Amino acid sequence: MKFKSGTEQMHVLFLPRWYPNRYDPMPGLFIQRHGIAASSHANISVLYVHPDENQENIKYKFEVTEENGLFRVAVYVRKSKSPINFFSKIIDIKRYIKAHRLGLEQIKKYRGEPNLVHVHVMTRLSALAYLYKFFTGTPYLITEHWTRYLSFREEFKGFFRKKISRFVAKKAKAILPVSEDLKNAMIRHGLLNKNYIIVPNVVDTELFKPDFNHLNEKK
Repeated sequence: MKFKSGTEQMHVLFLPRWYPNRYDPMPGLFIQRHGIAASSHANISVLYVHPDENQENIKYKFEVTEENGLFRVAVYVRKSKSPINFFSKIIDIKRYIKAHRLGLEQIKKYRGEPNLVHVHVMTRLSALAYLYKFFTGTPYLITEHWTRYLSFREEFKGFFRKKISRFVAKKAKAILPVSEDLKNAMIRHGLLNKNYIIVPNVVDTELFKPDFNHLNEKK
């Protein structure tokens, strides 16, 4: 299968926490839309890992596609069936990390080395992006979509999660929350970075647009 080499523009690797997949086309649809919008300015490769409880005969199953300007490698990972919860979690973490390594090898094979890693949703993917930066020098950005930091939810919990999140947030090239409220909530939780830039979710302005006639009627 042949794909565009993408040598004329920056090669950006998307690492999304959620993304449309073979079981459900809706999770992370806004991340996909973000990638499609960005594809006019850079070559976007998407590496998405999906833990799969239904996968029986193979640990890692790959889907390689190119659509709407996005090159995507999806890796479906067989979840552990160990009856001991602790060992099951350890096995799943090891497989999750390995799946990203194998998926990255596929992306390098078709598209070459990424110039920038763009994480969508902390924390685990930001930790992987930091390790990649540590070994290769490739910088990373973090776009945060999750509302768990907001005061009405307060779901950002766990000692180690907070420690790791604060560390990888500080080491990122920039943090791009989708709203001012989310930015303020993240800073309140100690997720500090010198470059906070608000980048709202993508809207298809051909499909969604203000009805000015209706607004004028109400006046």
